[in-house]
Amino acid sequence: MTRRIIDNFGRPEGKHGPISAPLCTHSSPDGEVEVVIRLYPLVNAAAETCSGPEDTHWDISWVLVEGPAPMLRRIHAVSEWRDDSMGRRDHLTNWGPLSQIVREATFKASRAICLGLLSREQRLLLEHIASDHPITDPASVSGGWDCADFVAEVLYRAVDCKLFSRDTVDAALADARRVVRP
Repeated sequence: MTRRIIDNFGRPEGKHGPISAPLCTHSSPDGEVEVVIRLYPLVNAAAETCSGPEDTHWDISWVLVEGPAPMLRRIHAVSEWRDDSMGRRDHLTNWGPLSQIVREATFKASRAICLGLLSREQRLLLEHIASDHPITDPASVSGGWDCADFVAEVLYRAVDCKLFSRDTVDAALADARRVVRP
């Protein structure tokens, strides 16, 4: 099977991206900030539980504004639906880094896996890496392709740019893939 890249980072034509607070009102903190892989449980409608890594949404994030419902700078691939010649099917979209408030309950239910401390300049480089990262058509890859694959690919590009060590990324991804099943 040949990996197929979705045009325009998966952004549907004529559709606006998710709401993101402008960085001019909530700028990225100066100094070093902890950057994490954050796992958000998706609720299985039948079981009403998170059964494992396949039932989580992954992002790379850091806190912009502290609080019960914090504002995070998030790098992630967002689920979308698309109509094309092959019919209606889902895929992911890279809208680039987003500044978003995460609901208190969602934040409390999430799990953070530390990648390390990055300076403002390093975080800007990480954002640039993620902004240019393509989206793969999940149907073109045996076993599919999801937000975890997007996060891993961005992190390995960050390793190539010396933002993180390979050992750190390998360990964080292994930890993320070991989500405890209830």
